[in-house]
Amino acid sequence: MSKTFQTLMLREWLQHGRGWLLVALVPPALALLMLLLPFGTVQLDEPLDPTELALMSLTITAYLVLMISWSIAALQLPGLARRDQQDRSIEFWLSLPASHVQSLGAQLSMHLLLVPMGALLIGALCGMVLAPLVTAKAFGIAALAHVSWGGMVLPLAALGLLRGLLGVALAVLWLAPILLAFMVASAWLKRWGAPALVVGTALVALLLRKFYGWTWVGELLATQFSKAREALLGSEMTVSAGGPRESLSAMGQWLVQDTGRALADALSLNFIGGLVLAALLFAALVARRRQG
Repeated sequence: MSKTFQTLMLREWLQHGRGWLLVALVPPALALLMLLLPFGTVQLDEPLDPTELALMSLTITAYLVLMISWSIAALQLPGLARRDQQDRSIEFWLSLPASHVQSLGAQLSMHLLLVPMGALLIGALCGMVLAPLVTAKAFGIAALAHVSWGGMVLPLAALGLLRGLLGVALAVLWLAPILLAFMVASAWLKRWGAPALVVGTALVALLLRKFYGWTWVGELLATQFSKAREALLGSEMTVSAGGPRESLSAMGQWLVQDTGRALADALSLNFIGGLVLAALLFAALVARRRQG
């Protein structure tokens, strides 16, 4: 990675890093505060083994932090397309030995990849703190001795973390044409870009369906969102009958199999076509930035 690209990514961190950290740390901190209160218990809707509850608590914490942080970062994307024009720094950035591709690439890499990946890691670390507290609240402190931390929880959490990091990357690629479309619309139409894109897409889909019976616009969008969700959260897992250890062992097998399925989906025409469209939209952003 070039020093120029690293500097541009550092700029994103200096501008947004404090906010990103607050968004990632505040929810686990609030959960920790609630768990440390001397009253209240954890109510379980279904019977769970302490090991299962510990792993579930860790996983939920990690993905909750991920989704909150990623949502905030994604909401900032449309504004990034015109940020340098708004704060009148475009002349300064154009004077630096950095290409438009590097400038935009650094923004997208930080907001769409590094921020959610970092949030997932932070969430997993916070989950390791919260999981024992949740388990103790539900079953009592003595139950912590019955949790298979080294044999089940940590290995499965590590495997799930790797699957989650891959899922973030694949989900970003699935959603890339949609996210970049919002950036392009914002670059040309400013604050009206996002509403215009949503209304325009809905209107085109409605007209095509009414006059020609074509439903491919909605189907394509539904496929991209569905595959992005599956890439991030995985397909539905069928748990066979058995005890907690059998269920957790099945979860490990499912993580491996689901990773293969997610990678296989990346060979589909929808995925490749979406990347081609995303590349064209990125080129449009570069062309717009060249105009100053």
